Amino acid sequence: MGSRGVAFSTVGGKATYPEITGDASGGIIAWQDSRNASSDIYASGVSSSGVLPVKLISFNAMIEKDKVELDWQTATEVKNFEFEVERQILKQVQNDSNDWEKIGFVAGHGNSNSPKDYSFVDANPPSGKLQYRLKQIDTDGSFEYSQEVEVKVEDNPTEFVLEQNYPNPFNPSTTISFSIPMSSFDYAQDDNSGVTLRQTQSDRHVTLKVYDIFGREGATLVNENKTGGKYEIKFDGSNLASGIYSISYKPEVLHRPKN
Repeated sequence: MGSRGVAFSTVGGKATYPEITGDASGGIIAWQDSRNASSDIYASGVSSSGVLPVKLISFNAMIEKDKVELDWQTATEVKNFEFEVERQILKQVQNDSNDWEKIGFVAGHGNSNSPKDYSFVDANPPSGKLQYRLKQIDTDGSFEYSQEVEVKVEDNPTEFVLEQNYPNPFNPSTTISFSIPMSSFDYAQDDNSGVTLRQTQSDRHVTLKVYDIFGREGATLVNENKTGGKYEIKFDGSNLASGIYSISYKPEVLHRPKN
């Protein structure tokens, strides 16, 4: 920049975007691009803590059937390694609602100066009021949190579902989630010899077992009658040998007509 400043880049021909860091007081850095006749001039504001890694434009949550879908968009990214997705259940007492847990992650785009779209599905959320937030992590390990978004999940699953355990692989513990529909339907004959659809409230005898690759049973996690709802089981596999295991989920419907 001649006598008006200190040149920090004198690259000729094609060059990537310069990396700018701040000093203790921050400020504005300007530079001149002389690769064409117009001699373009660029400027950038610099934070005293360095370049902001990610500019988040939006972060939204919505309920789709029994799942919570999260989506967010960034305007620019610098050294963005990943987003960790965190969730907490809002308790009745607000002061007790600080139990965030990591439920997944989405890889970042590293460096980008164009909008990027992201999404994540919480496939088996617990019922109640839930909050979600993003933990954006840089390649150097530094991080910052997004604002929280909130949804309310009703406890009314509509189908039998066994979710992927998390984490997977695990050592030694993992969480297994499954759902049982709140009610079901069967067919019955009415007084006019027609066929009608009858709603029933149903208990289910649920069996949840862990097997090794040879089909040998390693553990029984659930073997009892359960009503409709969403369930979460913590499984400690420290007593099992290292290896590959599968989970068997067998719900048996026990009908009782709804009055």
